[in-house]
Amino acid sequence: MNAMKYDIFLSYRRKSGAERAELLKTVFSKYGYKEERVFMDTHNLRSGDFKDRLSEAIENSSNVVVLITKGCFDDIKENDFWIFEIAKALELKKNIVPVFFDGITSIDGKDLPQVLKDLPGQNAVGYNHEYADAVYEKILSFLVNVEEEEKHDNKSKIVRKVAFASAIVLLLLFVACFAFYIPKQKAINKAKEAIEYCDEDKGSFQCNEALKKADKDLIKAGVSPSNDIRVEVENRIKEFDKTNKKSNK
Repeated sequence: MNAMKYDIFLSYRRKSGAERAELLKTVFSKYGYKEERVFMDTHNLRSGDFKDRLSEAIENSSNVVVLITKGCFDDIKENDFWIFEIAKALELKKNIVPVFFDGITSIDGKDLPQVLKDLPGQNAVGYNHEYADAVYEKILSFLVNVEEEEKHDNKSKIVRKVAFASAIVLLLLFVACFAFYIPKQKAINKAKEAIEYCDEDKGSFQCNEALKKADKDLIKAGVSPSNDIRVEVENRIKEFDKTNKKSNK
């Protein structure tokens, strides 16, 4: 079963950010994002290990919107799920959009856990109720275009498949050429040995038998009749037969 894909993952501190997260989820829906593709743990989290499900949801989300609210970084505990969410998004190099509430205008990296040291470098949006529509539009402008991202992923998959198929074809061609070349070369080398043997023992019966066997092997291996070695072997066989006929007269 394929994991659910999300356009947006809402990461927030329950105590101070739950209502704001609900607000943003509603806003994203009004701006055309399908409700089921905007992840919010209280709505979308399935049964199973809590961290595993969060990791899976973040991995399958194109954007992670982090709500920075008053006191959200106070009293951070060792197994803090909210810190875990942000750290996971940073680790996976997700498109992260911090949204500042409660008059917050920036975050100081010195006050953050080491796993969040890269969070201040993300493009952030400050929330202002008086200019809420402009704030929402700015948040939307920072989001990754999901359709384009999926098209890019699909294109990358196609390129990888074509490259893999091409590599297989080249490998098969190499194997075929190698299998075709080896018997030929082996037969040619044997024929050369027969010729060298006959150079030392001209006109002997053993010489002629060695040449005939070499000729059969050359034919069997598919060596061209115009090949120099094959021509040499056949000429020597003819010369031996001719000499042998004369001696028998």
